Amino acid sequence: MSDGRSLKGISNTVFVVGLVVAIFTSALISGIVVTQFGLQGPKGDKGDTGPATFAATYTIETDGSGNYRATKYDGSISWDSTNASYTIDSAINAMTTGGKIHLSIGTFTLTAPILFGQGSGVSGYRYSWILEGEGILSTTLSVATAGVSAIIVKNETEVGLRDFRLNMGSSAGYGIWGDGSGTGSPVSFRNSEIRNILIESGNPNYAQMRLENPSYVYGADIGLASGIDYQNNCEIICTNTSTSNYGNSEFDALHCYNNKGIGLLLNGCRYDSSDHIMNMITFNNLNIFSYDNGVDGIRIGYLVSCNTFVNPDIEGFTDCVHIDGISSREPTNNVFYSGYLQSPTNAINCGTKSHSNVFRDIRTYGKVIDSSTYFGNIFQDLSMGSGTFTKGTYTVCTGKASPTTFFSNTASVTVGAGVSQYNITHTLIASPTTVLLTTSWATTISYVGSSTWLNVTFGTTTGGTLTWYTGI
Repeated sequence: MSDGRSLKGISNTVFVVGLVVAIFTSALISGIVVTQFGLQGPKGDKGDTGPATFAATYTIETDGSGNYRATKYDGSISWDSTNASYTIDSAINAMTTGGKIHLSIGTFTLTAPILFGQGSGVSGYRYSWILEGEGILSTTLSVATAGVSAIIVKNETEVGLRDFRLNMGSSAGYGIWGDGSGTGSPVSFRNSEIRNILIESGNPNYAQMRLENPSYVYGADIGLASGIDYQNNCEIICTNTSTSNYGNSEFDALHCYNNKGIGLLLNGCRYDSSDHIMNMITFNNLNIFSYDNGVDGIRIGYLVSCNTFVNPDIEGFTDCVHIDGISSREPTNNVFYSGYLQSPTNAINCGTKSHSNVFRDIRTYGKVIDSSTYFGNIFQDLSMGSGTFTKGTYTVCTGKASPTTFFSNTASVTVGAGVSQYNITHTLIASPTTVLLTTSWATTISYVGSSTWLNVTFGTTTGGTLTWYTGI
């Protein structure tokens, strides 16, 4: 956790080197996990992150001079080529029901995307492939061709991607693209794993990683390092080909480095007169940093519900967390638990079209804003290093089992005009020994429902700032 200092002095190079070390270290100390790809054992000393070892169907090597060779598991040479994209795609297409490709140490220059689940018709539908390298310090896929994405997955395909780096040119496309426009299914990745991957640089018009309609994806030790202004690191969204709700995934140690864009974007969609929700995604130990006042660390848009963020560390953005949707399709019930949010402006910004999102046990630097015009959002045990807490212009319910609350020993609230009452709630002591209100227009203080709830009734409708202290 940081101490509130600025990130401005950290160079891109220093950050990327640190990010590589963080991903590499976290991959080494990961435990044993069972995935659809097998039993994952302790990792080797080269950053191996794969399941129990089995021979690759194809091993593809480069001589470092633009020549590539694919060797089949039986020792036969299948392709000699000067085109890395052709060599890798040929191996994928030869494995009609799935298999494993191992990339050697070196750089593979792509002029076309690596395609999974995109053969004739839906030939790749729900088959399983693994593409692995020798580690993010050893195997690189490089793309400089305009508009070309490095890896594209569609048609509900099971894919394991691990142990390599993607270096994206300034005019290239997505680093990893889960494409939701498949003819067999709108799901892109299904039952898939993305592990120990580093994506560098790229094009401001393309996110470094974009997952459309993913289902049951496990990601771990993923680094997204953009030095490009206004580029998004990661987008997880429903598209207008959706037929269901999506998400049901987990990401551990997702690291995003951003200049002036969005670190993580989540969005649902409305298609064919139906709402399709992005939901049930868990993010553990999410790290998102902006070098130059990025727009949003996390932006949660409409039809996004029931996602969980544990121990997020988000720093340097205009809004560390920005939640807002559209009428009748508000983002709701997203939970942020523990963590650190540092912003020069807003640590948390909940817009008018948001409600029932929970922030608990979080250290904040910067303003906390809840502008909801519905039921409000819930703030529990925030520790505010700086900034104020601002409420919207609706009446807060009192005497309910789960009122809109703000937990803090000392805090300020900017109360909007027209608010008639407000709950102050804390869990530090059984009941406060001292309550100090700095405004004369807060006329009534009373316990409501519990000794740890204080209800304040305001004697004015013009609003103003209310500050309180509860003795310990």
